[in-house]
Amino acid sequence: MADSLNYLRISSLFLGSVSKEIEEIELNLKGEINYFNYSSGKSSILNLKKIKTCRLIMTIISNMIIYHEILNETDKHWMKNDKNGFQELEIFYRNRHLSFKSSNLIPFYKSFYSRDPYGLQKFSKLFIELKYLLILLYKLHFIPSIYKL
Repeated sequence: MADSLNYLRISSLFLGSVSKEIEEIELNLKGEINYFNYSSGKSSILNLKKIKTCRLIMTIISNMIIYHEILNETDKHWMKNDKNGFQELEIFYRNRHLSFKSSNLIPFYKSFYSRDPYGLQKFSKLFIELKYLLILLYKLHFIPSIYKL
């Protein structure tokens, strides 16, 4: 099962009135998470980190992709990027390359105005779950140990 996921990339762009934020998280076949975050505004901040994970994380992410049934979806009828930015998910799973892109902030009620509301909701849920799982792993890795065991 862990051999099924070859590559995963989550990226988002948020455009504010005076600033923009770009965030990209990659997970490759070797189990490396590459985290990139750039914020511009009054002060520009660039954050680039790399961590290595185990096969269990790859298996969990593969199971999440299967659970959300995103492999049969397409983003053809979804809301595309707007003035607020976009969110994108790219997956190489087995021999398939899937790429999904939609507008950044999609309220739940607005997803029903799409021609494919259930596919868009599946994408949004999977995107949020994967993003927060990978950011949590990243933060747990780089938080200094306050307590000594």
